[in-house]
Amino acid sequence: MRTETKIGLFVFLGLLSLFILSMQVNSFSNFGKKGYTIYAYINDATGLDKNAKVKLKGVDIGYLEDKKLDNMEVKLKLFIIKGVKIPEGSTISLTQDSMLGSKYIELIPSNSNQFLKPNDVIKNYKKIASFNEAVDSINAAAQEFRNFMHKLNKGVDEDAVKNFQQTLANLREGTEYFKKILAENRNNLKDTISGAKKMMATINERLPKIMKQIDELSAEFKQTGKTINAKLPKIMAQLDDLTAEFKQTGKDINKKLPTLLNKFEHIEDNVTTILVENRASLKSAIKSADTFFTSGGSAFDKLDDYFTSLTQSELDVEISTYQMFKDNYAQTRALIAYRPKPDKYYILGITSTKNYENKEYFNQNKHIKDKNYITAELGKRYDNVLLRGGLIDSTGGIGIDYFMYNDKLRLSAEVYDFNAVNDIRGNNAHARIEATYAIFHHINLYAGYDNFLNKETANLFLGLGVAFSDNDLKTLLSAGSSSFLK
Repeated sequence: MRTETKIGLFVFLGLLSLFILSMQVNSFSNFGKKGYTIYAYINDATGLDKNAKVKLKGVDIGYLEDKKLDNMEVKLKLFIIKGVKIPEGSTISLTQDSMLGSKYIELIPSNSNQFLKPNDVIKNYKKIASFNEAVDSINAAAQEFRNFMHKLNKGVDEDAVKNFQQTLANLREGTEYFKKILAENRNNLKDTISGAKKMMATINERLPKIMKQIDELSAEFKQTGKTINAKLPKIMAQLDDLTAEFKQTGKDINKKLPTLLNKFEHIEDNVTTILVENRASLKSAIKSADTFFTSGGSAFDKLDDYFTSLTQSELDVEISTYQMFKDNYAQTRALIAYRPKPDKYYILGITSTKNYENKEYFNQNKHIKDKNYITAELGKRYDNVLLRGGLIDSTGGIGIDYFMYNDKLRLSAEVYDFNAVNDIRGNNAHARIEATYAIFHHINLYAGYDNFLNKETANLFLGLGVAFSDNDLKTLLSAGSSSFLK
């Protein structure tokens, strides 16, 4: 073999080796690296070669190990250098180094604190327009612009040119006319400008005074805010005290309610037993009284006629006991309501309660004898509302009652003792609100707030009572013909 041939063959093999090395430089650069594998899915891998770089925020973190089709999507196998952590929920996109550069894989990290593990899959893909797509878009836009200019040139004819020239002439004529108007009204414009200057001078003169008033108003608001801030803690403290008092009252009610219910159930049983055991005696007494009135002559006949006329009237008897939780004492009240007509009430009653008319009783939990007060009221009922007034606990007063659920529930409010005579601990009138509910046929449950207009005397109360109407009494006493209870 000739020397020239040997040299040519050697040069050819060298160039071939150099070409192969340049094509496989990425493979050799990735040789021996340690890391882990993850997967990703994209729609199109055009221009993406094997061993393409994988970057995160511009830094090389791995390379494309393999790519293949998977259900009309391209599945990428990415090799990530050991120590690089990729957040879960990250996004993958294909990016080009330059117009002539090769494509690489860009990872856009998420804000997650959890990281991908080996063999995990990136499902988020963001498509970025390639250079070819950008060129195609520019060509399409240029073609659209070319078509537009062609249509514009085609649409401009001699008539359009004449119209444009006429428009310019009209514009020139309008400008001349406007200049003429300005010349004729120059003095008026000067007067207008002068008036505007005077108005601005007046505003500048009065503005400091207005600003001063605004500052004074701001100072007043500021002082009001300070006052509110100063008093707010005290108000909140009072609310906290009231809340604590309600909590304690609730505990007392929960503690004493079972005992009160047992006592009043026992009272009801005793009353029923007494009435049943003495039915014969009561019936005999009623018959004797009937005989007496029958044989009493004309005067008793008139009296019997009067009582007979009362058959349309009703008589209600109500006896109740209340537990006052703050002052820790029991109050008893007995009321008789005579109704000659359904809308007319005559109310008589007596109240036995703790004596607060004299300071010597204040610190005594139990008295030898409670104070008794008389109630005598007239009432007028309008539908479900009863208005009443007269003597309440031996003092003048007024009240209102609202009846619901066929009179099973009664909401009451009354004001009396306007000079605070019965309880000298307060200075305001005695106000009382109360709810009465018939839990059984003859048993009432009471709850309310007594004397709440005076802080020292306000009491939450709970009570039980027995109530009978004239029909109940007639049933218990007997079916006598001319009962004086009617």
